[in-house]
Amino acid sequence: MSCAPRRARARVLACACVLWSCSAPSDRPVLPSRTAQPPSAIADAGAPGDIDAGAAGDAGVSSAEPEWPLEMVATLLPAERALDVRLDLALGWVPPPRGTDASAWGGVSGATLTFADDLPFATGRGFAQFVTVAGEGGQRTSWPARITVTDGRLSIAYRVALRHHEASPARGLDEVPHPTRGGWFLAGRAFVPRHIRLADGRALDVAGQLTIRAPSGWTIVGSPDREGDVFRASSFRGLADAVFALGDLRSTHVRVGEVDIAIVTSDFDEEVLDRMADLVRRILTEGQALLGPLPPSRLLVVHDRSAAGIDGGVVGRSIAVLTEHAPTGRAREDAAIVTVHELMHLWNRSEAWWINEGMTRYLEVLLSLRLDRADEAAAMAAWLPVVRRYEAEAEGQTIAASTGAWGYAAGAVAMFCADTHLRRTTQTTLLEVHRRARTQGVAPGGGNTVSADALLSALDAASADTGAYVRALVAQRGSIDVDACFARAGYALSRARRRARRMRGRDDRAWPFAWRDVNTARP
Repeated sequence: MSCAPRRARARVLACACVLWSCSAPSDRPVLPSRTAQPPSAIADAGAPGDIDAGAAGDAGVSSAEPEWPLEMVATLLPAERALDVRLDLALGWVPPPRGTDASAWGGVSGATLTFADDLPFATGRGFAQFVTVAGEGGQRTSWPARITVTDGRLSIAYRVALRHHEASPARGLDEVPHPTRGGWFLAGRAFVPRHIRLADGRALDVAGQLTIRAPSGWTIVGSPDREGDVFRASSFRGLADAVFALGDLRSTHVRVGEVDIAIVTSDFDEEVLDRMADLVRRILTEGQALLGPLPPSRLLVVHDRSAAGIDGGVVGRSIAVLTEHAPTGRAREDAAIVTVHELMHLWNRSEAWWINEGMTRYLEVLLSLRLDRADEAAAMAAWLPVVRRYEAEAEGQTIAASTGAWGYAAGAVAMFCADTHLRRTTQTTLLEVHRRARTQGVAPGGGNTVSADALLSALDAASADTGAYVRALVAQRGSIDVDACFARAGYALSRARRRARRMRGRDDRAWPFAWRDVNTARP
C-alpha cells in the first residue's frame, strides 16, 4: 500500500504507516522442518512474490538439503557505511517450471532482485540506487543480479550503501537505515529484497534465515524470530519487513497481559529507557482496558534520537520511535505521542487509509487524553488542531479517498462524527463497533486488520442510520459539517475563531474525549 511522508517537526505529527506484508503481532511463522516438502515457492507470471500452490509439483527434498532453503549473511562495515550481503539458496527447494518433469529442473540463468523501488528520493529513484553487485558500480532502478550456481546452491552477492537517510526518503524510519549514537538502526527493506524473479519469469519466496555480523562487542536485536545468532522468518519477505538495531544497546523488558515487550536504545541512558518502559506499560495497560486484550505476542520497541523532529513506524512485530527528547510522563507531549500512535496500530490496521491512519489518530488522541487524565479544556486543545488540519485541505477531496498526511486528520474527523452519532442515538460507541469489526474481514497475516467493509457492516449492525450516515460522510466531496458533530456532544464550534464553549445540557456520554467517561468499549 502507499504510505505518506511522516517526518514531523515541532508539534506537527504525522505518524507511521503499516507494512502489510509483515507478520501481525500475534503471528508465529510456520517454519519448515528438515524433512518437509519444498514450499510452493514459484509463481508463473504472477505478481511479485505471489505463491502458486500448484507450482511445486511432486518434487521432493533430499535429506541432504538444509532446513532453511534461503540463507543470508549481512556484514556491517561502519567505517565504510556499507553492508555486504550474500544470499544463498538451496536449489533443491526450487521446483521446476510449470509443465516440466521434476527431474528436469534445469538451471537458472539469471534473476532480478526487487527492493523498495517504489520509494522516490530527492537524489535518485528507488532503493536500488544504493545496491550494487559485489565488485561493480552504477545505479539501477531495476536490479538484475548476476548469479553463480555451485554445489546445488544459487549465490548472489551485493553491497548496500547505507545512505538512504541522506536522500530525503518519502517514507520514514521504518523504511531506511539510520546511524545512532551507538550503532545503526536497519530497516530490513534496506538490504533484504522484497522478492526475487528468476529469468524465466517465476517469482520466488521461501523460508529464510539471516545472520548479521557487526563489530566485536556490538549487540544485535531484531523483530523476527531468533534462534542463536540468526533471525528467521517463513519467507525472505518476512525478513525484509522487519527492523534490526545494532550497536551499544541498552534494553529492558516489560510484560502487559500476554504481550512481552523488549525495549532497546543506543542513544539514551538507563533512566530514559525506564521512562519509555513505563510509558509503554501504561499505554498497553490502558489500551487493553479500553480496546480489549491483545493476543499472546512478542514486541520490539526501538527508541533512538532524531534531531530532525519525531518519527515512528510499525513493521511487523516492531515499533520504531525516533525523537530528540525522552518521555517525561505526559502522553500528550511530542516525545510520547508518537509512541501512543504506533502502539494503537496494534489494535487498528486497514487497507483503507482513512481507517488505518484516521482511526489510529482518533485512538491516539482519545487514549493520550485518558492517560493524562485531561480535563475538558485540554481535550478540546488536543482535538481542535486535528479539525483545523482536516478543514484546511478538505476542498475537492473525499475522506474515503484520502491519502498522505491529510488522511490522518480526515479519517479521525470521520471517526469523531461516527462516534458522536452512535453515542447520541444508541447505547454503544465506536470503540465497541470497531472491536466487533476486528473479528471480520481479516486479511492474511493481518491480525487486527479492519477492512472498510467490515467496519461499515459493524456500524450497520449497531445502527442502520449511523451506517448510512458514515457512508455519506466519507463519500462527500469537500468539507463535512463538523459543527453538527460537535453539536451532538452539546458543543458549539465557532468557525471564525475556532474556539469552543460549553453549552447548557451538554451530554457527557456523547463527548468521547472525557477520560472519566465510563461509556467506552466494554469487555
